[in-house]
Amino acid sequence: MDNDVKFKRIQCLDRAMDIVSLVCRSSSGMTMKEIALGMDMKVGTVYNIVKTLSSRGFLSNANGSYTVGASLGLMASKWDVQQSLPVLVQPIINEIAMRTGDLCSLVIMQGGKVEIISNNLGDSNPEFTQYDYQYTFWNYPLYLATGRTLLAFGDEQEWLPEIKKHLDTGPIPDDEKNWDFQRWNEMLMQVRANGYSHITPRLPIHGAKQSFGFPLFNPLGRVIAAIGVTCEKEHCSEEHFDLVREAGLEVIKANPLF
Repeated sequence: MDNDVKFKRIQCLDRAMDIVSLVCRSSSGMTMKEIALGMDMKVGTVYNIVKTLSSRGFLSNANGSYTVGASLGLMASKWDVQQSLPVLVQPIINEIAMRTGDLCSLVIMQGGKVEIISNNLGDSNPEFTQYDYQYTFWNYPLYLATGRTLLAFGDEQEWLPEIKKHLDTGPIPDDEKNWDFQRWNEMLMQVRANGYSHITPRLPIHGAKQSFGFPLFNPLGRVIAAIGVTCEKEHCSEEHFDLVREAGLEVIKANPLF
């Protein structure tokens, strides 16, 4: 968000962007009347804005139902997630790190691999400056809290192959050795129900004991990344875990990316 309070917002542009965002969140398109209802405005007020957006290709009109247009889709395809997303998310991970004192990271999924593309070393705790982030890529998403979050909120068709890969060749801790496909499936469903993932990290060399993964969504409600929070051993208490859960869910909800 732009923090420059001196500029004057242009109402018609605000409305146009709100209409685009509204239509983007619809999975089946919206009529002019539905757009007006969603905007809490009269049809006559939104009519010219919708028609202008449609004429420029930002919206597409099929028998009176408006969906995302080709021009908007082309612009979106040019968006470099790895380059742009860390800038958008940095204020969020900074605030979570400040509230918890823990290491925060931004993680995406690429071709079945988890990739760390940004991190905040917990400035409120000087010891975090010594944290060695050894793994930028990780082949087994189910091994990590962020990976479980990305899978849980992603396409369910990806669950079975990722579970199979994890069971066949992935590193499995003792407390999960007896997990079968059904148990893994139940875990992913539970992550969805909770709104986050919480596990014991698998890298004792880092001295960490617990980690969390919180999902980030695009305007269509699809998960695009996860924010990871790693709690150092001195922070491992139920009170601190409650603080992390509250901070992660509240800060993300209060700071929409789009």
